[in-house]
Amino acid sequence: MKIKNIFFDKKLIYIAVVFIIILGLLLSLYFFFNKKPQISPQVYKGSTFEIEVPEGWSVATTSAIYKDFTVISPNKKLKANRDVFKINEPMIYVVSRDSGTTTLQEYVEQLKPKLVPGPLSNDVHNYKIIEEVSTTTADNISAYLVGTYFETADTQPKDINEIINAKNLATPTPRQPKISKYKNLSLITIKDEKLYVVTATAPEEKWSEFDEKYRKTLINFNP
Repeated sequence: MKIKNIFFDKKLIYIAVVFIIILGLLLSLYFFFNKKPQISPQVYKGSTFEIEVPEGWSVATTSAIYKDFTVISPNKKLKANRDVFKINEPMIYVVSRDSGTTTLQEYVEQLKPKLVPGPLSNDVHNYKIIEEVSTTTADNISAYLVGTYFETADTQPKDINEIINAKNLATPTPRQPKISKYKNLSLITIKDEKLYVVTATAPEEKWSEFDEKYRKTLINFNP
């Protein structure tokens, strides 16, 4: 009696091949529909630089107050003016100016003691350098990262009733100062005789939420 050799059974081989093809198609469809889309970062192109904008954030810019002054923030209503620094919200801002013959290292030494926006400078307390490192941008341009901490004490009356009462009282009750605590991280770099200072800022209690995002944005800054 002859025993049928299943290894050479053409019908079984055909079924196996069809099964493998169908399995391969099903796996391809599964990975295709479950693949996470790669979202390209939004890039803002200034007059002399490019910067990645975090997803969902918006850009405001002006040349009326500072040359090439750009503000990037999750607050879509934020405007690029002097008052923006008093809002105490997370943001990234870019300021640039001609560097002249001053070197990057010289600028870093000049700026380190006062990496605070001008409108806040009169009320700053406990200013500290908490980080300083020489680095390069993603395009291999020499730069410095300088981290700072400072506090502001706002003692000016903001509410209209406070202002009226303060004027009417012979000895008005001193307003308790509002202490705002900030952490900043600034990228300082020079390219084509132009100085760029890109600063990421946030209230101290929110800093950890934005730290990684800020560092990525600063290092990828492209003057």
